[in-house]
Amino acid sequence: MILACRSTTKGEAAKELIESSVPLNPGIVEVWPLDLCSFESVKEFCRRAVTTLDRMDVVLANAAVMMHKMVQAPDAGGFETTIATNVVSTLLMALMLLPKMRTAAAQHNVTPCLTFVVSDAHCFVTSRISSAPGNINYPVAGRIHGVVGARYI
Repeated sequence: MILACRSTTKGEAAKELIESSVPLNPGIVEVWPLDLCSFESVKEFCRRAVTTLDRMDVVLANAAVMMHKMVQAPDAGGFETTIATNVVSTLLMALMLLPKMRTAAAQHNVTPCLTFVVSDAHCFVTSRISSAPGNINYPVAGRIHGVVGARYI
């Protein structure tokens, strides 16, 4: 089990909690650095996973941020932090890890699981907020509501 964490200190604390709560073989939980605000961090994490892990059966993409102001991610190709973290880097990671998961499926006769943990927070965007200049939702809020909102009907 790999805990991919922006803060390895917090990751180590989570690792200790998991190991003290669940009977696991020693060393089964590892903490690896991963900052989804940095494309280089994502690529390095994926290269490490693909080259060092024997197999990969599950990827649980659970990281997300919610910025209240427009903040550009410093190492994510000019993307805003929320978009870089919740969308672009998450999908980059998934695409880079998918071949390793397909190999595990073929070699071990398993069905790998790639899961994106998401939120319905887009439902709370109001017209007043979504039309405010400078708001990160301004250019796409109506389309997001229309497309994602339709899924909940």
